[in-house]
Amino acid sequence: MNDSCNNENINDNHDGRNAVSSQHTKDLKELVLHSGSVHEESPLVNLEEVPVSHKTTTPKEEKILEYAEQFRQQFCFLYQDRSPPLLFPYNECGIQKLICTTLRPTLLPYAELYTWTGCACFVADFLSFKPLDPPTEKPKRVVSPWYLLKCREGNSLDYSILLCSLLLGVGYDAYVVCGYATKEVCLMDTSMKNCPYLQDDEVERSEEKRKIEQKYAVKPPKDLNSKYEQMIKERKLQEEHADEEKRRKEEEEEKSSELVKLPPDNLHGFRFHFWVLVLPGNREVSEAFFIEPLLGEVRALDDARYLGLEQVWNNTNIWINMQPCYESCKGIFYELGDCNQWESFIPMKTKPMSVFPGVKGSPPDESFEEDPGIPEVPLSWVYHLNISVEDFQKRFPHGKKVMFYKHAKIEHYAPFMLKDGLIRRLSVYSDLKFTQLTEIREYYTNRLDHIYLRTTNILMENVIEHFNSGRTDSLAEHKYKTYDHGPHSERMMIFYSHSRPDGLKWRQSRQTLLEEAFDEREDFLEHRTTEFGAKEKKFGPVEDSRRTVVKVIERFRRNENLEADADVETRTFNIAENHIYVKFHRDKNFITGSFLEFFKPSEEDDKGQGFTLKPDMWNSYKADYRAVPFTHLELYLKFSQLMEEEKQVVAKIRQSEDEVIAILNDRTQEEAHSELYASVYNVLKNEKALKRRQYLQKEAVKSQPQEVVVDLLGPYLAQKGLSGQLTKQEAQKIQQKCLQDFRQRLVNTANAIQSLFDQKMVEIEKQHHWYQDHQMSLTKEEEEKHRTFINETMFQLHVLELRLNRHKEMAPLRYQAVEKKLGSDPRLTDVI
Repeated sequence: MNDSCNNENINDNHDGRNAVSSQHTKDLKELVLHSGSVHEESPLVNLEEVPVSHKTTTPKEEKILEYAEQFRQQFCFLYQDRSPPLLFPYNECGIQKLICTTLRPTLLPYAELYTWTGCACFVADFLSFKPLDPPTEKPKRVVSPWYLLKCREGNSLDYSILLCSLLLGVGYDAYVVCGYATKEVCLMDTSMKNCPYLQDDEVERSEEKRKIEQKYAVKPPKDLNSKYEQMIKERKLQEEHADEEKRRKEEEEEKSSELVKLPPDNLHGFRFHFWVLVLPGNREVSEAFFIEPLLGEVRALDDARYLGLEQVWNNTNIWINMQPCYESCKGIFYELGDCNQWESFIPMKTKPMSVFPGVKGSPPDESFEEDPGIPEVPLSWVYHLNISVEDFQKRFPHGKKVMFYKHAKIEHYAPFMLKDGLIRRLSVYSDLKFTQLTEIREYYTNRLDHIYLRTTNILMENVIEHFNSGRTDSLAEHKYKTYDHGPHSERMMIFYSHSRPDGLKWRQSRQTLLEEAFDEREDFLEHRTTEFGAKEKKFGPVEDSRRTVVKVIERFRRNENLEADADVETRTFNIAENHIYVKFHRDKNFITGSFLEFFKPSEEDDKGQGFTLKPDMWNSYKADYRAVPFTHLELYLKFSQLMEEEKQVVAKIRQSEDEVIAILNDRTQEEAHSELYASVYNVLKNEKALKRRQYLQKEAVKSQPQEVVVDLLGPYLAQKGLSGQLTKQEAQKIQQKCLQDFRQRLVNTANAIQSLFDQKMVEIEKQHHWYQDHQMSLTKEEEEKHRTFINETMFQLHVLELRLNRHKEMAPLRYQAVEKKLGSDPRLTDVI
């Protein structure tokens, strides 16, 4: 099949197409028109519900169909071993249409659909897939994108036509490709394909981990080794690591392929498939690429999954591939203007030659002349494409879509479809039969509690919840065990430190340990570690009992405004042993740092304010031996201050415990009664905004003045002076006179617009002749005045042309409305 593509072309046969005898052309026209009738292919829809252009054929379309049939016959005669090109299939109404006119370039009012990635993902999500039947033949019926948006189910050709229409509408140089692909691609079988969402999450985690390691890494000492030798060594290690990783992946793939060996495809190389080609030049596209419309993914031009290429087309022309496909799509050049590589359906006036690195192609032929016998490709017959806001927000068919990948299952949900705001669930399995579940990732949106991701690791038995900023507790991440939900269980909480007054970054708690990290605090506190003992015995419920604080360690950053001997680095409160230890920062001129050590009195009476500081209750060291030692009074005051700060630290620890309990209670309530919020701009989901909009519309209707009803028969009845009952003849004359005057009024309006249009054309011709006669002697001001006059006049001509076309379209409708109104007027109907 692919070997049949060769370098021959049929450009020399254009004259033969136009030299067909008149009798043969007449017979051919009857054949084409008969084959395009609804009797040959029954319509898929009710013909009364579709636009007129979908169920009729214009003379211009009939002419291009004749030419297409000639093209098809000569192609089949010259290349009998190739399948006939797809030129004029039937549409949903059973009418034959040229395939390139099925494309309808459309720009939809959604920002997401302004890029190729947004368009590709939207089309892949918006439609339901059905394979080609049979897979080895090109479809004989191709529905329009207008009908596809209503039924929302199609094959790869339907996907490609809709995607290409959206890409052309936003300015891309896009083409629909007809070719051959593997069975997995044609059937959208992703069961042996790595899950893209799983890979994206792994990349984000690795990047985040690398950033954290770089941020908190200790600065190494100066490296005196050769940087060049180190670079060569690291490069060699990286290459070895890359080779080992590649070898490991290949071994894993071989093992997985051995576990599940797919049976050989008897139709390999014969399955038709359609996808999209994007060429460089427009929208800053620098390199050509494929888009797989069924998955919304970008593919390289030499992707091995595409086995051959027959033809491409856009909304203006069709090109047949004349290059060999011995190595699938590798080596195919996409210079559509090169007649040696591509045979165009309509010979192009100019041959666009795209600039590709390393691509050889024939230079453009400037002497090309258009053949007057070749018809012009008509405009698209497809009705205006439109996607409602509700359908766009709902996105998936019926609001849900499920896909299976290798070791993964993806469930997509439309926003606001589920009460808990779930939009995607990724289930990861350890086997290919989807029986051993290892991990679940749930993505949320529009939640009042600001959660957007919950990851449940079945093997590790832990859960990680991620939150957006905006919570009152500034919680950013919460990690806990699935089997223990108590307040003292093992858990990790990460906060948005910039939105908390205490600057808390994270809090990690265990049964006997509580660690907290801070950032940008005025007291320079960085870290606090609390060790707990057994719970305190108190009267009351067991839930109110607290753990006993045994030891507290606080670490502080360096305060450059203080001397090193006065700047605390570590402060340890050993409550169980009645011991306080304070270590100061080390000065750069000394090896060690100073410290203070206090031993609290063991007697209960001496623990109050009136304790006596004895020599065996303190110990101090100063790194600078020349410094003045602490006086007894300074030690006493420092000891009193530290015991007071110990009480404050214990109180803060109790507040942290209370906050943990409060957060857990809030999370329990939030999960039990999950609430969603909608933007004020989302009038479909925001009830307050919807009610407000309906109220404003009612008020606007009330404030509008009442429409004056025009009596069409009043002037005619007054002119006749008829006060009594009309006779039948008089009623018919008045009706005919009214319709005749209205018809004349429409004609006069059209003549007035045409007259003004002709007048402007005469003015612009006079101005053009004047410019030709005086252009050599004109000043800059006169040239600018001439240019301004031409631009304004051309704009006026454009407006007049639009008004005239609009008047011609609306005139029959207005005439029918007046005729219907007169036919229902009781003053005439009662008589006639």
